Amino acid sequence: MELFRSKGIQRRFIMGLISVISVILIIFYISYISINAKSIEDDLQEQLLRASALAKESLPSALWQYHYEYTNDFINSLFLFKDIVFVSIMSEDTTITAKTHPDFKKKDFLYFKNSSDFITDETVIRYENNNVGKIRIAMTRVRINDMILSQSISAFSLLLVIFAAIFSTVLKLSGKYIFSPLLKLENSAKLISDGNFDIHIDTSSKDEIGQLAETFSRMIHNLKSVTASRDELNYEIMERKKAEKKLVREKEKAQHYLDIAGVIFIVINADQTVSLINKKGCEVFGYEESEILGKNWFDHFIPENDRKKTVAEFFRLITGEVEHIEYFENYVMTKNNDNRLIAWHNVVLRDEKGKVTSTLSSGEDITEQRKIAQNLRSSLKEKEILLRELYHRTKNNMQIICSMLAMQAISIKDENFKKILSETENRIKSMALVHQKLYQAKDLSKINLKDYVADLVFLLFKSYGVSEKKVSVFTDIEDVIVLIDTAIPCGLILNELITNSIKYAFQDREGEIRLHICKTETNEINMIFSDNGVGFPDNYDLEKANTLGIRSIYMITEHQLGGKVDLKTDNGVSYHIKFKDILYDQRV
Repeated sequence: MELFRSKGIQRRFIMGLISVISVILIIFYISYISINAKSIEDDLQEQLLRASALAKESLPSALWQYHYEYTNDFINSLFLFKDIVFVSIMSEDTTITAKTHPDFKKKDFLYFKNSSDFITDETVIRYENNNVGKIRIAMTRVRINDMILSQSISAFSLLLVIFAAIFSTVLKLSGKYIFSPLLKLENSAKLISDGNFDIHIDTSSKDEIGQLAETFSRMIHNLKSVTASRDELNYEIMERKKAEKKLVREKEKAQHYLDIAGVIFIVINADQTVSLINKKGCEVFGYEESEILGKNWFDHFIPENDRKKTVAEFFRLITGEVEHIEYFENYVMTKNNDNRLIAWHNVVLRDEKGKVTSTLSSGEDITEQRKIAQNLRSSLKEKEILLRELYHRTKNNMQIICSMLAMQAISIKDENFKKILSETENRIKSMALVHQKLYQAKDLSKINLKDYVADLVFLLFKSYGVSEKKVSVFTDIEDVIVLIDTAIPCGLILNELITNSIKYAFQDREGEIRLHICKTETNEINMIFSDNGVGFPDNYDLEKANTLGIRSIYMITEHQLGGKVDLKTDNGVSYHIKFKDILYDQRV
């Protein structure tokens, strides 16, 4: 019995024996308790299913018609089931009504769902294939616990007696057949624990102990292999830790870049909660980062009148309909209840499987820019009205001057003086016509020479009483747009050219006037005017001519427009006038 006096082997054997017997008895005990607990569990599940089924039958119409008093009565009726401790009815993630057992006040559904002391059920309520809400029910397992407690005492007493009988019998029989071989294995195990893997294990016995010894021998061989690869494993672990630290540093660096960026950056998850916002975003909106992260972006920070369209754009991104939205504007509520207009650029973020998980948006506060733009538009509108009024009054004043000249001509008997007044009147009318065209135009600084020339020809023919049957006018004019500073000199030149042809070119005979105006690629305006009239006398010296009309043509072209005049007198007269349309900048 020396073997039994070895405290180490005896202690380990006793502990092993106790463990084996205890496991067998515990399995028996657990099986016994489990059968009874299963019966009660099944009963609770059946009650829960009945309550859920009753909710599916009773609640759809009430939720559809917002009959919430009925839902309260229905919840109270469910508490007739003695094991129910919590019931809530929700519509679109909003709790309509809820009731909790007095022993579990201030506990929500998540508490019961995560606790093993309760069983829960969450059922969707449908009305005519429409989701109108859902019901959450929690039931306690206290009946199972009470049953286990009551039956444990009697079962424990019985198992204790059985344990004592089995333990004493096995202990006596094991001394001879187990302790001695185990003692040898124990000594071998001590050597193995000290790192000695070269010991010899006696595997000559053919019984179970011999098989155990053989297993020990194989274990030693495996330990040698494991030890050889341990260093490699440790190295791999160290490298992985280094990679993790590097990843953390890169993440911190990226966050730093986001924080110093001059624009807002925000990441919104598929459930509409904010998972990232940079320092600029917090500054613009007036919140701390902790006050934004985890909150529903659209419910907490988007004004109600902007919410619908903003959510619609978000769903276009999160459902994969579009990969990005290049430009989108919406208002965001700040902590001071001030709405800021933000211009966003939005893209989607995907996981390693390609699924859209969130959106990344960069934004810029354009509130002040928009206010400035609106003020500029208002100011420009006012100036446009004033400028139109100025053109209108200038034209009216010129018409008054023309009327005064016409009245003065009536009282003058000198025909030459009358002609001078009439020519002066026509020059003023040509300038007034420019202001009239500008007043009528959408662009207050430019006019189309094509439209202006047509009206000027009509005005001069009417002024001199010339019939178009006698003098035909052929025009080939492109859509040449010029500023007022170019239009008035052009009008005066054309006035002199047409007036000279009407007065002198066709003496008691028919003729024709041709006018071609175009603009070249080098921004040069070409004006070619010709008639087939009598032309100039053979001895006429243009350089010594003292007529105001001809001198005006040269002076305006060369000195005011910076151009040149080429005159030909074959078969009538032909003026080729060229000048650059770059002398003046646009003013309006």
